[in-house]
Amino acid sequence: MGDEVERRRSQINKYLEPKKLIEWVNGVPIPYTQFILPKQKLDDVILAAMALPYEGGVDEFGEPQYNEDYKGLSNAEVMAINIAKKAAGGSVDAAKFLMDRLLGKPKQQVNVASVQMTLGEFLQNLEPDKPTYQTIDIEDL
Repeated sequence: MGDEVERRRSQINKYLEPKKLIEWVNGVPIPYTQFILPKQKLDDVILAAMALPYEGGVDEFGEPQYNEDYKGLSNAEVMAINIAKKAAGGSVDAAKFLMDRLLGKPKQQVNVASVQMTLGEFLQNLEPDKPTYQTIDIEDL
């Protein structure tokens, strides 16, 4: 199992890119390199992790668990089954999640009002009895 973990780790490490950074300590710059996973490569890593064969997981207490019913399935398949089971068991959040993924989120209605007027008309309508501005014709200046 240790060799498999190292093989997977090396596969993931090929996606990491070095980023040169500087940390200031007592007014002195100390350069260092941090390896980051660029956003554009994150999808590939997630898809690869989901395609891996199911090997079990841990429960809420950190204890290892393995479900024989999922033997031969991928992590993605197990995730889909578990979400569907929660939805079927009455979880509104799980049902909403599945429906959003399967059917797409419902379109939202947006009311748009369009009004066309000059700035002077707008200001006059704010307080028609109290003009708080003066209109000046630029050509008269």
